[in-house]
Amino acid sequence: EPLTRARELEDYLPLHTTLALLRWHAGDRGGAERALRRALALPCADPDRRLLEARLAALAGGAHPEDF
Repeated sequence: EPLTRARELEDYLPLHTTLALLRWHAGDRGGAERALRRALALPCADPDRRLLEARLAALAGGAHPEDF
């Protein structure tokens, strides 16, 4: 995707968290997981990290984004 290739945005946490949710809603579970893992690789506050980890666990557990 062009946005993820933009050098200025590659370390922008909100981009990766948003892409994860969009992909999850679209049924692209693999893309959602990659985006969540990328987001988790970036520096963030502890509450944000816990939310991202919970989303990743929910995704891995087969949950639907509407349930989370």
